[in-house]
Amino acid sequence: MSGINKKMIILVVGLGGFALLGTALFYVAGFGGPPKPVLAAGFSFYKSIPAKDLKLSDNEVRKLNRTLFKNREIIKETILTITGAAGGSSKGRSESKADYELSMKIVGKSGMVFTHDPSACPRSMLVGEIVRYLDRGAGVLAGYSSEPVLRNRDVTIVDM
Repeated sequence: MSGINKKMIILVVGLGGFALLGTALFYVAGFGGPPKPVLAAGFSFYKSIPAKDLKLSDNEVRKLNRTLFKNREIIKETILTITGAAGGSSKGRSESKADYELSMKIVGKSGMVFTHDPSACPRSMLVGEIVRYLDRGAGVLAGYSSEPVLRNRDVTIVDM
């Protein structure tokens, strides 16, 4: 091989390696990855700790959005009220063990409203509780909305 061909091969290999390294750093920095999931518009927070302060993980956001999407024919809006649980401060405790008080109001597409009594749960179980109440509330709303006596009426269902 002549000197010019050898230099040309080294140049091409060097540029290729530089391009691969740059691309790898680009993806590691998160610029080329999929977008971060956003909580669906069907969730709203009323006099509550906002979603950004709860620091929901990507999987938790996906789980909540999937549950709302699954019940999209029944649920119009979900109003969450999440506060620090009464009876103690969560200072000094880890984030996942902090206690929260959860209450939820589910507004159905039929106009009916499902609410439940506030319940306390640790942060690690908060999303699971929301999903459980959403599924249960959607089932109750679907059951009552099929009743001809209750159609076109303002009905509030309280789960105790």
